[in-house]
Amino acid sequence: MRKPTFDFDFSPGKVGDFLNHIDRTLPLTHEDNVVWLSEDCYWISYSDWTYIIDVDWYPSMNPEGSFTVRLVDNPKGSPDDEDWVSPYDKPLLQRECRTLEELEVILKEFHEEVLKKLAE
Repeated sequence: MRKPTFDFDFSPGKVGDFLNHIDRTLPLTHEDNVVWLSEDCYWISYSDWTYIIDVDWYPSMNPEGSFTVRLVDNPKGSPDDEDWVSPYDKPLLQRECRTLEELEVILKEFHEEVLKKLAE
């Protein structure tokens, strides 16, 4: 089992992590790493997909790209539901960055925002 990309507890979120394949001894945009830089490379879902922190690398597998991080509110439930409507066109928050260090800071900020919303 691979070590998680970030040493942070995103509970009660459930993490999907393809960035854990990144070799941190190499630059992020090294050819061995760039294959893991794609859409849906990292996500955290909360409360049965009610809130989602979604991380994509655009353009996919391009070393000139960047991470796009979105916090979306999906009150309709799971993407597997028949009536699911994509909330990605109007995210609650959206930021961009180019490093894993910046990404970790953004993920922690967005996680705190989700915790506030879940407590409401």
